[in-house]
Amino acid sequence: MRFCCLAPSLGPTIDALGLSQDCLGAASGTVLGLAPGDRTEIGTPEALDIPAILALQPDLCLADPLWNKAQDLESLSASCKVLELPAPSLAASKEALRRLGETLDVVEQAQALILAIEAQELAIEAEIATLPPLRVALLLSKDPWLAAGSTSYEHSLLTACGATNIYEDRAEASLPVDEEDLRTREPEGLLLSCPPFHAVDLELLEGDLFLAPRPILLIPMRDLRDRLAHSATALQDSHNLLMALRKNIGKA
Repeated sequence: MRFCCLAPSLGPTIDALGLSQDCLGAASGTVLGLAPGDRTEIGTPEALDIPAILALQPDLCLADPLWNKAQDLESLSASCKVLELPAPSLAASKEALRRLGETLDVVEQAQALILAIEAQELAIEAEIATLPPLRVALLLSKDPWLAAGSTSYEHSLLTACGATNIYEDRAEASLPVDEEDLRTREPEGLLLSCPPFHAVDLELLEGDLFLAPRPILLIPMRDLRDRLAHSATALQDSHNLLMALRKNIGKA
C-alpha cells in the first residue's frame, strides 16, 4: 500500500516498520531512511499541500492530530483515506501501532514495537514496586511557564515510572503554572523538558526563587516527537531520570 506521511512525528515509526520505500510524499521535516530520492514534499504539517497530495494518488495518508490541522485532514478525507494516529498516552500509542500494523499489513513488526513498550513497562514496574511515592512537576516551557497536565503523553510516562504528577487533577495536555499554586502542591522535584531547556539553563533556573529550593533535572524529550516507535526509549529515559531524582532526595 502506497501512502503519504503528513507529519514528521511518524517518520521514525514508518522506518521501524520497514515502510519507507512505500512513502510517496512526506511533509517537510520528515526524516525517512531508505526512501527514494524523488519522494515529493507535500507542504508543512500545519499547512498541507492538498493538491500535491492528491496528485500522487496515495492509497492512504498517515496523519498526526498533534501536528496536522483538523480542517486540512477533513478536506483531504473527502478524496483520500486518512488514518489519524493520535498518541496522547502510552496506551494510545500501543493502540495506534496496532491500527497501523493492521492497516499496512505489517502486524508482526507493529506487535514487536508494542511488546518492547510492554516489556519496558513491566521491568520498570518491578524495579519501583517497593519505592515510596514521588511528587513531581514537568515543566514544558518558560515565558510563559507551562506544565504537563493529566491528558499529556508526558503524564503517562511519569505515571508508568511511579511518579505522581502534581497536576494530575488538571485534565489538560498543558497548563499555565501559577507560582503560588505550584508551591501549595509541594513537588519534591521539578523536571524540565529538553528541548526547549538545555543543561546551560540549569544554573540560571536554580537561582529562580519560583523554583528553588527543589531539585531540578532535565528530562530528555528528544524522542517524544515520535510517540509510537520511540515510546520504549522514552520510558527508559524517564525512568532513569526519576531514579536520579530519587537518589538526589534520598528516596531511592
